[in-house]
Amino acid sequence: MPVSRNEKPDTKSGEKNAKSSDSEDTITLGDVVADLQKKNPFLKTPMKRRREEKKKEDEPTGAKRLEWLKEKAKNAIIPTELASTLKPEHVFLDSGPIIIHLCYDCRKFNSTKPTIPVGDGKVQLPLGMCTICRSHFNRQRSVKFFEHELPVCKKQYGL
Repeated sequence: MPVSRNEKPDTKSGEKNAKSSDSEDTITLGDVVADLQKKNPFLKTPMKRRREEKKKEDEPTGAKRLEWLKEKAKNAIIPTELASTLKPEHVFLDSGPIIIHLCYDCRKFNSTKPTIPVGDGKVQLPLGMCTICRSHFNRQRSVKFFEHELPVCKKQYGL
């Protein structure tokens, strides 16, 4: 006889059979779900699988990254004074915003310098940059030009 929502099945005879079988091997819903997850890896999202793989790794990722940085730094070239020459007319006459990346030493050096009021609500901000920061600033402007402004001109003029 099918069971509807309003009817309750007669479970007196079924309870005795269920109790005897439950005592032999008890399986909860949590056990079934855990067993399914172990057997079927597709139930886990890629993020969960990556987290589990990271937990299994013996070496922390910070140590691997530091080792990789040291290996790459061996081949790095420190820029010369000639390559890091700044020209104010190129820096300040550009129509776009100025974005300056500074290393920690340059930021620390500049944080100790006072600002100088120059009138009309303007303040002169002293900015000291090492050769690496200056070279990066120059390179950043050229990359911006070739990778952003030239494609924009091509699109704008239909070239």
